[in-house]
Amino acid sequence: AGDALICLAAKTLREIAREVDVVARLGGDEFGLLAVECDSAGADLLLHRMRDAFTRRNVRASVGYSMRTPGTGLTGAWQTADTNMYAAKQAKKNPLPGTE
Repeated sequence: AGDALICLAAKTLREIAREVDVVARLGGDEFGLLAVECDSAGADLLLHRMRDAFTRRNVRASVGYSMRTPGTGLTGAWQTADTNMYAAKQAKKNPLPGTE
């Protein structure tokens, strides 16, 4: 069942991602979605599409996101998203935490 769930999560992310976005399995049950040229409103829309798609498939997921800024760069944004994902996982909340 674990492998099937991993495959379903990957398929779901590929379905909601835009053509320019990058979806990758980072290890274990963790995935990354790099939304290219995406502003805050676009990220919000993408996250809601993700939540809705997972809900329709009865998949529970903890999601964290962050926006890259000139001050944080891609590495800093990734670390913030990872921290937010673990905070959501700990809180066992459905809302999608994020920062701008």
